[in-house]
Amino acid sequence: MKIRALWLVLLLQILVIGGLYAYRAVGLSAGTIRLRTVPVDPRDLLRGDYVILRYEISHLTSQANPYLLGDGSVFVVLRREGDFGVLETIRASAAEARRFLPAGGCILRAELRGQELRYDLERFYVPEGTGREAPPGGQLVAEVAVRPNGNALIKQLYDAQGQPWPARRK
Repeated sequence: MKIRALWLVLLLQILVIGGLYAYRAVGLSAGTIRLRTVPVDPRDLLRGDYVILRYEISHLTSQANPYLLGDGSVFVVLRREGDFGVLETIRASAAEARRFLPAGGCILRAELRGQELRYDLERFYVPEGTGREAPPGGQLVAEVAVRPNGNALIKQLYDAQGQPWPARRK
């Protein structure tokens, strides 16, 4: 009986770790879109080296009426302009957002707080010691993998010249 319990615990641990890996791997193979960032203080001394990001699509435009939605979870419809995603509209549900989805666009899940949208893309962890180095030009572009359900992961950051940031140290 004890042996079976140990095997069950081992199998459960393997399933949890495998599930976490699969969740991350599926997101990285999803379609990607690039988002322009807005500079913010790049380091938090208590939490280590990561870059805090804000996006142009975090600020509501006149065509997106937040008063119809109220604060809470919303779905943002993005359309493509060149390589970049631009805010098209905001909807309360994923099903409603899909009706407004333009060709080549995508849907991101966000939290609406007043006039600001918060995505689960505000932190990008960087190698130790590189969080304070400002990118050339001070601007960053985030390449984001977007799952069909609206969840997203940052794949890579790029500087104003299109080079991966932070540069890999040798």
